[in-house]
Amino acid sequence: MRVLGAAFSPLGKPDPPTIPRGLPVAPYWLQGWTDYELHNHEHYEIGIVCSGQGTHETAVGSSLITAGSVVVVAPGEVHGHTHMDGVVIVNCAYLGEWLITDLHELLSEGDLLPLFLHAAFPGAGSRPFVPQWQIDSATREACFRELADIAYEERQPKPSLIRMKSCLKKVMVLLDRSFSASGGHMALRATPWIRSTLQTIEETVLQGEPFRVASVAESLGLDAKTFSRTFHQQIGASPTRYYQHRRVQRACWLLLHSDKPVTDIAHLLGYTDSAHLTHVFKRERGCTPREYRHKYRVASEPTPASPMPMGSAKGDAPNS
Repeated sequence: MRVLGAAFSPLGKPDPPTIPRGLPVAPYWLQGWTDYELHNHEHYEIGIVCSGQGTHETAVGSSLITAGSVVVVAPGEVHGHTHMDGVVIVNCAYLGEWLITDLHELLSEGDLLPLFLHAAFPGAGSRPFVPQWQIDSATREACFRELADIAYEERQPKPSLIRMKSCLKKVMVLLDRSFSASGGHMALRATPWIRSTLQTIEETVLQGEPFRVASVAESLGLDAKTFSRTFHQQIGASPTRYYQHRRVQRACWLLLHSDKPVTDIAHLLGYTDSAHLTHVFKRERGCTPREYRHKYRVASEPTPASPMPMGSAKGDAPNS
């Protein structure tokens, strides 16, 4: 079986990790290398150790990694590897905004949001630790099959975003269950009415309508000040700030999933014009909408693959 776009060279010191152009998700494998200095990146990353052992370094300390170790790194979190001895890792890099459109579904699934989409909330801040735990061989192989299916799909002339997203979500559910079984817990701290407000904001963004704090607060029987303060305490940002953040994430999704011009996307989301959207988008993402689409839009042609250390070496069909 094969995977796409290895962001690391197979021998020696790896290159800086990035998601290859045209891919909102990219599984790849690492082997035959030694240490990798502390670094961070703009995407999320799930790492599953296949074999060997070494040390995983983070900003708050270090821990041993062995076969079955799982590490989940969010954008901006610092990590690296030292004392690597025969280590082979299967990694999966992905864009949070590619998944966060399914917020209502994700909120109902235990630790999925804080574990795999921690930085989705604009005021999330830093986690006290980078999550790491052990999984059994059955869970590991099940995850590898799903990642191999993503890699197979990405090599098709017209990759299916639905299939790739479905496979990645299955990996997350499998790992979330094992995380909970190991005693881990990172549930989103939000009361029912806060969760209801998050869904209201989702519907407002999808409809391209303005978000009015006073109206939502009144519907909940709260004054605007109390509503905003409580929302900020639980989500880490004001309701208005969160609404603006979700609008940009929705713009990201439309840039990845449609051919709509930036001007049309701006109007769909309630911006005055494309210049307004571009200004807000660049402030949030560090690039323009067109640059984002060019970098992450699924390529129309298949990308050369790198072999995964499991399954068929030919990669003619996914595991199932």
